[in-house]
Amino acid sequence: VPLWPAMLVASAMEAMALALPGPPEPPVTRYGLGLFAYAQSLDLAKARRLLGWTPKVGFEQGLDRTFAGGGLA
Repeated sequence: VPLWPAMLVASAMEAMALALPGPPEPPVTRYGLGLFAYAQSLDLAKARRLLGWTPKVGFEQGLDRTFAGGGLA
C-alpha cells in the first residue's frame, strides 16, 4: 500500500477524533504510520557497555504487549 493514501486516511481519523467526543487518539495516526513506514534500527550496545543496562522486556514480547494493549492483535 502506498504511504500517501494511508496518511490521508490517518489525517481524516485524527480530525474526526478531535471533533467527536470519545477517545482522544484514533487507532491510526500519521505518527504511528510513520513509525512503521520507514526502516529503523536501534543499537543498544552503547547503553549496555557504558551503563550496564539490559532491557526488562525483549523486542518480541514488547511487540506482543504493544499490539495486545491496543486491541490490534
